[in-house]
Amino acid sequence: MNKNRLYIGLLVAVMLAVLVYASYGMVNAGKKESYYSVAVIVDDSSSDRWTAFKEGLEQGAEEEKMHVNVVSTSSFLNLHEECSILSRELENGAQGVIVQLTGDDVDGLFSGLVSAVPTVLIENEGEAKSLFTTVMPDSYKIGRTLGENLLSGEAERLSGLRIGILSGNQKMKSQRLRLKGFEETIGRNGPEIVWTLSDAEIQDQTMLETYWKEKTVDVLVSLDNDETELAGDFILTLFTDKPKLYGEGRSEKAVYYLDKGVVSSLVVPNEFFMGYQCIRELAGKLNYYQEDDGRDTEVDFLSVTGENLYDRDTENILFPNIS
Repeated sequence: MNKNRLYIGLLVAVMLAVLVYASYGMVNAGKKESYYSVAVIVDDSSSDRWTAFKEGLEQGAEEEKMHVNVVSTSSFLNLHEECSILSRELENGAQGVIVQLTGDDVDGLFSGLVSAVPTVLIENEGEAKSLFTTVMPDSYKIGRTLGENLLSGEAERLSGLRIGILSGNQKMKSQRLRLKGFEETIGRNGPEIVWTLSDAEIQDQTMLETYWKEKTVDVLVSLDNDETELAGDFILTLFTDKPKLYGEGRSEKAVYYLDKGVVSSLVVPNEFFMGYQCIRELAGKLNYYQEDDGRDTEVDFLSVTGENLYDRDTENILFPNIS
C-alpha cells in the first residue's frame, strides 16, 4: 500500500513538472532576445580600409546584443547627401547611429536629425564636437607624426627637399587638423611644401599625373587612406625619379605598398578598437540612458615601416582577429 502511494506521488510530481514546463514554453513561445538596431554610416563603406573597423563593430555588437547595419554607401558628394541616407535609416527604425561626418554641420542639418537619437561620431567631429560622443584618433597628432616620420626618414637631405601634399577631403575638420599638424611640424626645418591638393582638385591618377608634370616633388605626403592608395598607384607608373611616400592608412593595398617599399612609412589607426568602442558607447546610451555629453575616446595609432611591419604590436592593429 505504501509502495502504491509512493508511485502515485512520484507520478503526480512528474505530471506537475511536465505541466509547468509546457506552460512556460507556451508563455514564451515566439519570444526572441531583444536587440537594439544600430545604423553605421561611413564614406564608401565597401572599401577594405573599414575591414578592421567592421570587425570591431561585430565584436562589440555580439557582446552588447545589438544588430548592426553598416549602410551600403559610395563616396559622398557632400554632407546633405549623407544626411539624406541617415534620415532614411532613422525612418526605418534605427535606434542608435554611428556616423563619420564628411563635412562640417554648419547649418545644423545633422544635429537636428539626431537630436533625439543616441549618436557616436568617428574620425571627424565637424564643428559639433561638444554635442556628441566621439571615438577617433587625434587628427592633429596624426599630422604631426607624419611630419616627424618625414623629418626622420629624410634627415640627410632636408635642405631644399620638395614636398607635395595630398590632403584629402578638406571639408572635414579632421583632415584640416592633419594638414595643420603636418605643416607646423615641418615648419622651418628646410623642406619646401610646393603644393597642397585636396581630393576635389585631384580626383584620380590622371589628374595627379598632369599636375606632377608641371611641378615635380621629391616626397609625397598623403593624409588619408584613399590618398595613400592614389599616390602609390601613381608612383608605380613612374620609371625614374620616383618620390618617397609618407602616408596614413590601413587598407590591404596601403599595407601592400608599404611591404613593397612604395610607401616609406604608414600611420595606422587602431580601427578595430574604434569600432568596438563605438558599440560600447552606444550601449551605455541605449541601456542606461546616458546623454550625449561630448565625451571623447581617443583612438591610438602606430607608425609602421618595413622594419616593424611584422612586429607583434603592428600585427595586433593590422590583423586583430589573426594575431
